[in-house]
Formats: sequence, structure tokens, C-alpha cells
Amino acid sequence: MKYKTEKELLEIVHKFKNGTISREDWGHAEHLIVGFYYVSNNDFETALDKMRDGIFNLLKAFEVDLNKEMPYHETMTVFWLKTIADFFENNTENDFVK
Repeated sequence: MKYKTEKELLEIVHKFKNGTISREDWGHAEHLIVGFYYVSNNDFETALDKMRDGIFNLLKAFEVDLNKEMPYHETMTVFWLKTIADFFENNTENDFVK
């Protein structure tokens, strides 16, 4: 397991919010960490807005030319946030780290 403490997970969230996570460190696990954080601390629509805005902020920080490519997919973001929300709602122990 790459992350072992809540502090490490919150650092990922912090870097995401600030657009300072490196492109190499922004993978699937990090997407899910941030999604879980947002879903567990917000209603679904707010979580989705924060996730979407943050991803576009990162794409800008990564200097992605959105006129040439569009790596963001709304359908995938909604799907994964709904999956995370379903998990969160169906588990009584919703800690970041076990």
C-alpha cells in the first residue's frame, strides 16, 4: 500500500486542491483518494463540482492544451464519484486509513 496514514492521504488532497501534485504522482489511486475525501465531506453535487474544477486546475498546471486534447471525461468522473458515494453510504467505517 502506497499510503499508510491519514496525513499522507490529506497531503494528496492538499496538493490536488492547490494544483501542486506532479503529473507523475496523479494516478488512479490519487483520483480515488480525492474523490473519497470530497464525497465524505460534501453533498454529491458539491463533491462533483470540486472534483471537476480541481481536475481542470491540474490540467492547466500540467500545461495541457485543451484545444488539442481533452483528458477530462465528465461521464467517468460522475461514474467514479457515484461509485465512491455508494461505497461511503454502505460502509459504517469510513476512515481514510485502516
